[in-house]
Amino acid sequence: MITIGDLKRMQEALDGALSGGVFLRKALSGMLGQKRYSIEERAWIRDMLYQCVQLKNRYWTLIKEFEEKHPGQESHEQDIRLFILAHYLERESHSAIDEEVFRELRPKSRPRKFLEFMKAGRVESLFPSPRTHFKEYLWLYHSHPLWMIRKWLGNFSAEETRQLCEFNNSLSEVTLRINPLQGSRDELLEQLRAQGHGGRATEESPFGIRLGRRFDPLTHPGFKTGRFSLQSLSSHLVCLYQNPKPNMRVLDYCAGEGGKTLLLAHLMGNRGEIYANDNQVWRLRNLQLRARNEGVGNIRLSGLRTIRKLEGQFDQVLLDVPCSGSGNFRQQPELKWKLTPEQVTELQTIQVQLLAEATPFVKPGGHVFYVTCSLFGEENHKVVRRFIYDHPEWKVVPPADYLRAHHQKGYWVQAEALARYTDASYFQVQPARHEMSGMFCAILTR
Repeated sequence: MITIGDLKRMQEALDGALSGGVFLRKALSGMLGQKRYSIEERAWIRDMLYQCVQLKNRYWTLIKEFEEKHPGQESHEQDIRLFILAHYLERESHSAIDEEVFRELRPKSRPRKFLEFMKAGRVESLFPSPRTHFKEYLWLYHSHPLWMIRKWLGNFSAEETRQLCEFNNSLSEVTLRINPLQGSRDELLEQLRAQGHGGRATEESPFGIRLGRRFDPLTHPGFKTGRFSLQSLSSHLVCLYQNPKPNMRVLDYCAGEGGKTLLLAHLMGNRGEIYANDNQVWRLRNLQLRARNEGVGNIRLSGLRTIRKLEGQFDQVLLDVPCSGSGNFRQQPELKWKLTPEQVTELQTIQVQLLAEATPFVKPGGHVFYVTCSLFGEENHKVVRRFIYDHPEWKVVPPADYLRAHHQKGYWVQAEALARYTDASYFQVQPARHEMSGMFCAILTR
């Protein structure tokens, strides 16, 4: 049973994610580790906190109006109790836990007054009209920063922007990436179904499995033994698009904790060499543990001193740069409230610098893959154009040309399947259009 004590812990997690420097996933992990919850309770707490962060502006608008009419000692613009009640009232169907929490809250003084306020007036009138004040409507009702809305409306149509906001505020499925060195996807699916988890193979990636949100991968033995890992489907796709061959020498210049590094190693059949570099050494230590856990043997963890000796000798260089993460707001909704336009500008400067650092490592005729999980042009094609302006010896490889040359029939994923994510110049996964996290990739050659 979800108690008032649990709601207080949820309030602390919500405040940490929205006002503090805490990632929502970490705040959730800390809370769920304090007490033994059932699978249903864990899923309810997780989903409710995600929706509270995603829809902050919508619920904040309602609570602000309520506070003006009913000021009280318990006033809190991020009151988890009132968020939960607003969320309950706007939906038609409810789970047993929803009903349980509603009955727990209804007699309390502040929640009772809020319920009376919600039932007394037309809630819709509190939000701007989508016909006359579209930007403000997306800002408050669809709950995104106003500067971000304006930026997206400069790149997408009004309808695409609305769909993107709706997508960001939805709850995602769990996507796994299998470890082919420890068994096939069909074998893992059979095991998961026998355990009552369900699951289905992804059409887009031969390594992917989709599961419902009730599945908690971090507590499953398969996660701990390296049988599978968590990885977004768009990350699968950009690695499949890169398509390194066995016996190549590949550099992952900003490897982080190595999600893409590991998948590239599997695509290479555990043959050849993939060097991983990152300026945060602790991330590489985590990658080392993950590689050992998965049984991958072709990853080389080397500092820049070693890598510089191999300058001009890599077939492929992956440059997955630090970015705003704006294509990943559904999985990390707190990021949209922490990000500022100034930070996007600062990130662009870093990205141009990293591109200039990484490109010399590729051999003549090799390819550099500039990757972000951003939906902002400032971090994507504008970085590429700025780099090429300063380095005219480099050019963008059209996706059609790369797919034709490097995706022969029967090799992981056929060119036709990946072409749907490309335009004339770039590989781009659009969240609302493709129903997965956003991803951008430009291929450069000298």
